[in-house]
Amino acid sequence: GTIEDQECSNCEITSTPMYSTPRGILCNECFNYWQKSGLIMRPELYRNKSSLKKLKQPPKNMCLDLNSLKSNESIDPIEKLEDDIRHELSVIQLHNQSIEYLTNQSRQ
Repeated sequence: GTIEDQECSNCEITSTPMYSTPRGILCNECFNYWQKSGLIMRPELYRNKSSLKKLKQPPKNMCLDLNSLKSNESIDPIEKLEDDIRHELSVIQLHNQSIEYLTNQSRQ
């Protein structure tokens, strides 16, 4: 049955009609998609722009300052990945040295 004055548990819009389902309260568009596919509609398929704006908001209690955003902007993503790889390789090398040392200790 339809439910009035509720928020869609999937896209958070408050249009009517709403339907009560095992997946929660769904708006008409999400309900029809769910009925046809058995899946919950992905955000990029929403037609309602206001629900997209809601979804793009950062999580509650998340704080970003301008300086950290600017510092991230100047970092080349490839360079960052290469740095991460170099770091991980050094960790692996240390682990291998530890294993070799322990193996030699156990043989003595």
